[in-house]
Amino acid sequence: MDNIFAALGDITPTIDKLDTTQSPPVLYLNIVNGSVVATCAPWDSIRTDQTAFLLLNDVVIDSQPIEAQDPTGPTPRLGKPPQFTIPVANNFSAGNEYNIQIKVTDTVQNIGISQKLTFDVREDSLEKDLKIDITEGAAGYTDDYPYLMPANIAVIQGPPNMQLTARGRGKVRFQDVGGADVCNFYFDENGVAPLVLIRIDKLHVDAVAASIQDQIYITRCGQTDEIFSRPVSFDDYVPVTDPNLSSAIDSVSCNTVGIADGNTICIISIVFNKRYIDTSSDDTIFIVIPDSLSLSKNMFNKNFPIRMAGPNLPTVKIVDYTAEFEVSAEKPGTYKVSFFPSKSALAYFSKDILFKELS
Repeated sequence: MDNIFAALGDITPTIDKLDTTQSPPVLYLNIVNGSVVATCAPWDSIRTDQTAFLLLNDVVIDSQPIEAQDPTGPTPRLGKPPQFTIPVANNFSAGNEYNIQIKVTDTVQNIGISQKLTFDVREDSLEKDLKIDITEGAAGYTDDYPYLMPANIAVIQGPPNMQLTARGRGKVRFQDVGGADVCNFYFDENGVAPLVLIRIDKLHVDAVAASIQDQIYITRCGQTDEIFSRPVSFDDYVPVTDPNLSSAIDSVSCNTVGIADGNTICIISIVFNKRYIDTSSDDTIFIVIPDSLSLSKNMFNKNFPIRMAGPNLPTVKIVDYTAEFEVSAEKPGTYKVSFFPSKSALAYFSKDILFKELS
């Protein structure tokens, strides 16, 4: 009697509705109607005296005898491949990886087993049409510095004019809706939707929420099932320790990673040494940036309008011991952003920002 092991060992099962354009393949739950069908190609010695078993993650979940391909034909014992209907409920859940195999035995206990088909299960096929890039490194918002608005900017790309919902995990909140943790948004005609992400430092959260990683996740409107999520990387105001700088500047928040699309801003938020401001009455900073960067004149934060003190010498007023400005880049690269208070040129602060290409 033929040994079916060798023949079946080269075959990999298949599942209908599996997106094989991705690696590993993906099963999207929103496009299946309660179940999927697993099968495989026929092996050389497939016969009606055999039984097929379906293994999900190495556990047998179903079995069936091999049926005749043509019961009234010249070879009635010749079998056809099994087809297993797998209910989605209680078998698959989004965010997990699975594998299936088909094992076959016959009446004399020959055993064969197929290759494994490994695949991911995700909630929504819309995920394929969505991209997200997020700037990094902003400090949190605090009412200690109420005029400052440090933020990370998320640039989401998707189907033009579609409406979706963004939700925050951890301490992520949306400036676009006044600091709420849920934000409905539309993609514009180019399929782009920028969202301003903030962390509210004095926000009271319970111990469970405090332990959750800061993330943004996307759902369809009116639903809570996650399509996909991305981490959000905040930082803190960084104290200035250089004596030449700390005499005038207390701390700075600056995005460390930006998006090079010509529109998305990186925000530089500055807290000054109160003694310096009180004794010098300094009320202006000068901004120094390379030609490859643009200074945002239509400020996200309206508390600090840009003025020009002379050719190519932009300034911002100091308000309540603080100042803020925004820059953007057209091309990827690392660029230096600098500023100094008008009455203390020695307090010349510089910071590199890495701008990455939009996905």
